[in-house]
Amino acid sequence: MAIDIVVTTDRYHSDPNSRSLIDYLRENQGELAIDSSVLYYDFPAYVDYETETIRPDVLLFSPSHGFVAVRFVDDTIFVRSTETSSEVDLGLNDFCSNLYARLLKSRELRTSRTKAVLEVHPIIFDASTGHKATAGNDEFESVVCTSYEQLTDYLHEWQVDAIAAPLVAEARSVVEGAKALSRPTKRQIDDPVKQPLAVALSALEAEIANFDQKQRHIALVDVGGPARIRGLAGSGKTVILAMKVAHLHLNNPHARILITFLTKSLRATIKTLVTKFYRHYSENDPDWKVIHIRHGWGGSNLPGVYSDACKRQYVSPLNFTEARALAKRRDGAFEAACNDLLSKGPITAYYDHVLIDEGQDFPISFYKLAYDLTKGERDRKSIVWAYDELQDIMNVKIRQPDELFGLDDDGKPRVNLDRSSARMPPGASNDAVLSKCYRNQRDVLVSAHALGFGVYGNVVQLLESADHWRDVGYDVVTGPLKTGEVVEVVRPERNSPVQIMETPEFPLIAWHTATSLDSEAEWVARNVKRFIDGGLGAEEVVVISLDDRHAKGYSNLGRRVYRGRACRAE
Repeated sequence: MAIDIVVTTDRYHSDPNSRSLIDYLRENQGELAIDSSVLYYDFPAYVDYETETIRPDVLLFSPSHGFVAVRFVDDTIFVRSTETSSEVDLGLNDFCSNLYARLLKSRELRTSRTKAVLEVHPIIFDASTGHKATAGNDEFESVVCTSYEQLTDYLHEWQVDAIAAPLVAEARSVVEGAKALSRPTKRQIDDPVKQPLAVALSALEAEIANFDQKQRHIALVDVGGPARIRGLAGSGKTVILAMKVAHLHLNNPHARILITFLTKSLRATIKTLVTKFYRHYSENDPDWKVIHIRHGWGGSNLPGVYSDACKRQYVSPLNFTEARALAKRRDGAFEAACNDLLSKGPITAYYDHVLIDEGQDFPISFYKLAYDLTKGERDRKSIVWAYDELQDIMNVKIRQPDELFGLDDDGKPRVNLDRSSARMPPGASNDAVLSKCYRNQRDVLVSAHALGFGVYGNVVQLLESADHWRDVGYDVVTGPLKTGEVVEVVRPERNSPVQIMETPEFPLIAWHTATSLDSEAEWVARNVKRFIDGGLGAEEVVVISLDDRHAKGYSNLGRRVYRGRACRAE
């Protein structure tokens, strides 16, 4: 397996020492026995008690070597007044102590109260002329290297038997911040035999909490420009964006960051996630004066991207009635409101980073507003947008960046992912596809897609290419995709979380044909009680009525029936 490279800040382009080291390690990974390793650049960053941010230039994690944290010193150390070589040594060892303490918190990664299965080695790499940065200083706690040959010797000296794959995954989850998602209180299971649903959900929560490697890679890497993230609902896009916000804020506490969405209830979730990720690396809470979690539109009592922008431009924001009256036949009210603001003069750039969640629900004019609100040159603007694939089975086509953001004054697309990828660091992608879905079990998801598309009846809509099927997590087994041809597609286990084992008492998919409304309510209430008796909390059960007009009546009847059944059970 090739070495994994995770470049987390744009400083990489102005850091020749680190770039050279990364190239050397990548080109010689086989000889150095680090071909199953991870190379982090400018990561992780920890904030100590004095609110000082400490991090290595390069951190190597190898199953056979543990962690190797590298800081460079060179001739510029003598003209910089902010940090001496001795201070570099102190900071590097503080970082290593902090990292080791975090490893010890994991039961899987410690062999005793004070000993972890992995070592953490600090290295100061002296790249100065004549190695004068560290000359004569024998008080360094860190190992001092002055050449790649010396570094190679140390790596051979520190090499031990590789730790097992589960421990590798655990170590990465500790370093990369996945532990921030851990459940604050462990799910209580009194009797595993009588509470099989609680057992299954506990396993599922553990899988979700680990926040898989691909998700973490997308969240941590800085592509140096615009990027999109796409996948099915429940593939982790909101979590990735929240982690990005926390990481961006940690790297530059003064940068203005916007994360926006359309579902108003999502605000509390995003704030909680950002706080958890940030506090994983820092002793403090994020600065909400520079991080703005904003609804797309906003209102009189609700800050929003559109309403905030209007105020900064000294323009009165439109309310829904005014915007709807202004909208053209095919435009929505929000589309019209954003277009109206854009028509009233150039928008002043305000944010250093803009992240858009639920991107499939935003109109094109909002994307253009977001582009104008983001600082930076074309191809360097830090705009990340995430959207759900297959949110609407009647509209499976993806809106491309040139359609979303429009054309520039020179007639070229304002955002072009191929064009902006020229400056991307190794291991980065500005068009990430999340194939794994955590929200639904595989059987449920495949059944929903088959029913929604009408695969086994009258076909309503289908994906148009094998690539699109793969993007949403399927393997195309037979083809080609031509009208009238039989095609087999399979959703592999790798793209589904831990499977809940089906039991006779709790089938994954069940149906019932009711002869009356009372019979239907009785069946629903009976199953709700079975789920709760099986270990689920009442808040974990959702009953959905597909009849909007009579939903309230169904709900009231269902509650009465459920209370009756509960009383009889007692």
